[in-house]
Amino acid sequence: LGPDRAGSIDLAGMGVLASAPDLYAVDFRPLMVGAFGVEGRYCYPCVALFQVQSGMLRPLGIQLERPDGTRTVATPADGAAWSLAKMFFQCADIWVHEVVTHYLWCHVYLEKIILATHRNLAPGHPIRRLLTLHFEHTLNLNRNGLVQLMGNGGYFDEKFSPGGPGKAAAVEFGNREWAFWRMELPEHIVRRGVGGLPDYPWRDDGLVAWTEVDRFVAEFVAIWYPADAAVAADSEVQAWSAELHAAMGDRGFPPLDSIKNLNRVLTATIFQV
Repeated sequence: LGPDRAGSIDLAGMGVLASAPDLYAVDFRPLMVGAFGVEGRYCYPCVALFQVQSGMLRPLGIQLERPDGTRTVATPADGAAWSLAKMFFQCADIWVHEVVTHYLWCHVYLEKIILATHRNLAPGHPIRRLLTLHFEHTLNLNRNGLVQLMGNGGYFDEKFSPGGPGKAAAVEFGNREWAFWRMELPEHIVRRGVGGLPDYPWRDDGLVAWTEVDRFVAEFVAIWYPADAAVAADSEVQAWSAELHAAMGDRGFPPLDSIKNLNRVLTATIFQV
């Protein structure tokens, strides 16, 4: 969900003007290129448009894109067609959430952090002792998920409309789009432009949890690292930092050369769990 910046949404078909204020879009099309489903099951690339009205975020319409390139727009005034469009949109929503947001951006990227932690921080290192409590069972869950859910012929191939090719395309796109800001909730809110929404529980509840994790991490780190120089002088942390940066790519992942950056990475990691 973010401000409407797409130029290929049929605003006229939804009965709104491009200049209308407070428009927000949920656009699944980039993640669903070619994901039109296997025979008998369909999952169309789609985009939903919303507007803030009387202090509430209300739906204006849903645009579906067919394999032949044609588009269909449905609005809340369209009765059964609107119900059908919502069904397609909800199918796309659960697909993108499970494959990209949940599996890839949460489980897979967290596994990179777990492996780097175990390779570079000794069992007694305070940072490893802190994180181990939050990493419990994650690798086992990831293995089971890879075999039973995401593997070839697994649940996602068999039960979700896009099938194996759609899954692979979504993972490839999601991997390109990942950046460290997606792990930092306050920055995530700014980047997506949803700070001004009047009622957004994901943002509001999440910030409560984020604030407490951030406070706890700062207090914990201060016990072991009185100054930035102490972080830079910790050879295990520096080796950990190097592997994390190599595993995550050059996508805004901060070097662990200061208390501030160490706190950022620890808060984001614990919050992600």
